[in-house]
Amino acid sequence: MRKTSIMAAVLCYLLILVVIPLLFYRDDDYVFYHAKQGTVLLLLWAAVPFVLAIPLIGWVLGPILALFNLVVMILGIIAALKGQIKPLPVVGKKIEHIIF
Repeated sequence: MRKTSIMAAVLCYLLILVVIPLLFYRDDDYVFYHAKQGTVLLLLWAAVPFVLAIPLIGWVLGPILALFNLVVMILGIIAALKGQIKPLPVVGKKIEHIIF
């Protein structure tokens, strides 16, 4: 595994920075796998403010969703640093249906 591929895979989990690997590493299957997972995480992060806007239920579920996103982001970064192609909890199942 090349160091540039590993660093690009880590970028995939740093929210909007997922755009860089999507644009420049499309031919690298390892990076592209992590980019798809990072894209789903980015969409989940974008959903947090909308969930928080829901009175009562959102005030409870919003912080839980934010914490979940943070934990999954850290798990993704760890997997990328180890050179693993490993589906993340919940998110990993969704990427099979994403076509870029």
